[in-house]
Amino acid sequence: MNKNKFIIFGVFIFTLLFSFVANAQFKLDPITIYRQAKLKNYRLLNRLSSHNRMFNITNRFGDTAYCVAMKYNDIDTMNTLRRYGANTNHSCVKRIRKDYQVQNRTQAP
Repeated sequence: MNKNKFIIFGVFIFTLLFSFVANAQFKLDPITIYRQAKLKNYRLLNRLSSHNRMFNITNRFGDTAYCVAMKYNDIDTMNTLRRYGANTNHSCVKRIRKDYQVQNRTQAP
C-alpha cells in the first residue's frame, strides 16, 4: 500500500515539475512573438490570433510585439502582425510615434 502511495506521489511531483518547466520554456512575451512573426511562424500566429488579447502582451517597458517591430523599423513584420490582429492603436504605438516626432524635431537643422 505504501508503495502505491509513493508511486502516485512521484507521478504527481513529476507532472507538477514538468508543467512548470514547459511553461517556463514556452513563455510568450513580445520579443518571442516578434521573432516568430519575423520567422513567418504562421501556425503560432494563427493560434495567437484566436486568442484576441495575446498580441497585447507587454514587456516591462510596456511594448507589444508590434511596438518591438516598430522600434526595429521592421515594416514586413509590422505588416505580418497587423494581418494577424495586432493592435496598432496600443499606447506603446502612440508613445513611439511621439518619441519619433520629438527626436526628428530636435535633429532638424
